[in-house]
Amino acid sequence: MSARAPGPIRFGWGVVAATTLAAGAVLAYAVGVPVGAAVAAAGAACLGGSLRLVRAQPRRVRTVGAAAGLLVVGAGGVVAGGSYATFRLLGALFPVPRVPLFVDPSVRVAGAVVVVAELAVATFGAVVTPGDVLRGKGLRRWQRLGVRTATIPVVAAAALLALGGLRNPGSAVNDAFPGPVGAALDWSAGSPLGTLALLAALGGAVSLVAVWWRRSDRSLAPSRRALAPHAVGGTLVASAALGHGRIVGPLREFAMGLLPTTLGELLDPAVDSVLAFYGGAAVLAGVVAAVTIVGVTAAAALRAARAVGVLPREGAGAALAGGGLVVAAGVASPLGAPAALVVAGVVAGLLAWEMGTFATTLAREAGAAADRRIQLVHLGATLGVGIAGGAAALAGTRLLGGPPTTPGIPVPAALAAVVTGTVLFALSGR
Repeated sequence: MSARAPGPIRFGWGVVAATTLAAGAVLAYAVGVPVGAAVAAAGAACLGGSLRLVRAQPRRVRTVGAAAGLLVVGAGGVVAGGSYATFRLLGALFPVPRVPLFVDPSVRVAGAVVVVAELAVATFGAVVTPGDVLRGKGLRRWQRLGVRTATIPVVAAAALLALGGLRNPGSAVNDAFPGPVGAALDWSAGSPLGTLALLAALGGAVSLVAVWWRRSDRSLAPSRRALAPHAVGGTLVASAALGHGRIVGPLREFAMGLLPTTLGELLDPAVDSVLAFYGGAAVLAGVVAAVTIVGVTAAAALRAARAVGVLPREGAGAALAGGGLVVAAGVASPLGAPAALVVAGVVAGLLAWEMGTFATTLAREAGAAADRRIQLVHLGATLGVGIAGGAAALAGTRLLGGPPTTPGIPVPAALAAVVTGTVLFALSGR
């Protein structure tokens, strides 16, 4: 498929992006997590951009480095958005006056986090829909990029966390390395220059192993492109380890400020003890490593979903976009979102799913011969059927929720409306 698709096909993909953006913003605002959802969606967009760069099989080192950087930034954005939404709602809904009232706000917090996650999935799907990026071997190359990016952060974080025990007399780590070796490790743990030297040694060791591995496999030639993700991971963890003094304190204050006072007072001493034992450099390096692992996990989950048939081979991006909106709308319903908004979110999800799949199929079958009128007709038909089904579902909801005027009528009417809406939605995909 060409890099620049014909106008009619781009129109269908544009409908997916616009629908996902509009419906996601409305759902996030209705649930009360607009900021967290926006940050997570931006991170998901970066993840999609990283996958698109890898899918194009870049030849330049800086392009591979950009893909690795977007992977880390995107995973960090998703984690930050979900964490902010969680802390923000915990601070707004807690504490509760009585223990029996604990369940409802807990369910609201968990549901809101699910909405943020599903909107991030929808955004990722909308970004990778053009060109059907999830097809082929792009996911495998993306996962390999994530593993290479995460290798140095994970190794360095494990080493720094272990060396953090050297600052505590009598610790297991301190007792395990007496004499000159222990003195050298103590210098590495307690001095910024020593920390930098340790990270440089670990990064060099990982790079040498990577080069040796590629030389041992005749199908893989040593390449600077293969080392670019390692350089990105090493740069991130070194920056985190050396700049932790300016990052950990403000980040901690910001997080504690979002939590309820009682919970903050409970967690603050625990955070103090962790930072005192391991050190801010080790803790922040561990956070960076965890973020890189999130990126690898996302790629592995997508590959597994496609392998077992959860994701279709064609139009997988549109399926993620539409499915994310549908699930987010369904979870938003018990969180207090109006019924009309929930139905609109479901209709928007199905519209994004159908239009994205149709545009992808049209790109494969018609290519440059695609006609915009086909897309417009399909859009109008899908919208009409979706609106009719949504109206039927809303009518059934009102009949079911209102006081019965005649015994036995509201429930059958509601069931008929739901069945009618389901059939119409199913026909909209034909």
